[in-house]
Amino acid sequence: MSDAIEMQMTFGYGRETLKTAFEAIAPAGNWKLRIDAVIPAADVAVAEAACIFFCGCGFDKTEDAGNGRVRVTAPGYYLTIGA
Repeated sequence: MSDAIEMQMTFGYGRETLKTAFEAIAPAGNWKLRIDAVIPAADVAVAEAACIFFCGCGFDKTEDAGNGRVRVTAPGYYLTIGA
């Protein structure tokens, strides 16, 4: 796979960056379940890119959680693929 295609698939982030961002939002015990997490507001863009990359869906909701943090939710992998 070319570097250009890889960067397009990962929204300009490296795979390790996406993995780290996804680990911050993934449900404990089963990463394929619905996502409901509170993360630093500065991480929303990379976290949503990670969610799209790993689950095939973006966030369906973001809300201010105070102190520079944001609550994000997403359907997760199972609901996105219809499992």
